[in-house]
Amino acid sequence: MRHESNSSAPRPRRGLRILVLSLLPCWAVGLHACFQSHDRAATYANGNTSSTTSASDNVELCPAPMSALPPSLPAQVRVLPLGDSLTRGALNGAQDVSGGYRTPLYRSLESSFPAKSWTSMGSQSTNPGSAPDFARHAGINAETTAGLAQRIDAELTSTPHVALLLSGTNDAYQGKLTVAQSMSNLERVVGRLLEAGALQVYVAVPISVHPPTATVALRLAPLQRALREKDWGNARVLTVDMSQILAPEDYAPDGIHPGSNGVGYAKMARAWHESIVAANPHCIAF
Repeated sequence: MRHESNSSAPRPRRGLRILVLSLLPCWAVGLHACFQSHDRAATYANGNTSSTTSASDNVELCPAPMSALPPSLPAQVRVLPLGDSLTRGALNGAQDVSGGYRTPLYRSLESSFPAKSWTSMGSQSTNPGSAPDFARHAGINAETTAGLAQRIDAELTSTPHVALLLSGTNDAYQGKLTVAQSMSNLERVVGRLLEAGALQVYVAVPISVHPPTATVALRLAPLQRALREKDWGNARVLTVDMSQILAPEDYAPDGIHPGSNGVGYAKMARAWHESIVAANPHCIAF
């Protein structure tokens, strides 16, 4: 519950210190992180410093620090969304869900990192969505990890600071590649991203296929497991497990893509966002 300020009572000195610090640039206070917004800082200044809050409090505490953080991001961040139809934001082979995960992810990044600007890159402009700065991507319908590995160099016309890699579902759908081949292709893609200077590479464990007894789901499961267990051996590479984030009602009729209401893609955006936030601490812990 949000605490109401009392004009007759002095403001807590500790809360005021938090508010003042949050209004300063990060470099001025010698920190690499800031509050997500001044509204959240004001909530703390009004005395709400409890570690237990409800959603209505509009307060986000610092996430638990990762054991090894990747390099920090610049003020102007280039993001490369990389993959297949799930990156494009497809509903099926002929229709799209506007912006896919990219539009809700852009809104979340803007909110969480107000001092940064976010721009996507990639060879594709299909299904741009409603966020012009995040319209471009490198998602191609029906492409396997083999196709992605072949074209990765063409996507690196400039260096991405963040790469969002989601591929492998079509390997299972087409049934032409072994898990070892799929992993080798993904390792090549990750290697090229690192060689190109990407600061943070997020590799997704693909969303599952519904129902789980479907042939494609059974083919995909070993690749999901291999990605989940993969140790990339580099702090710049982080695994994002999306395999269980969708509920049955979140799928399109094909059981592969998220549905037309956008809920499934919003959940994918949340998974990317939470991983980026965890890798880039940006709040002040007291």
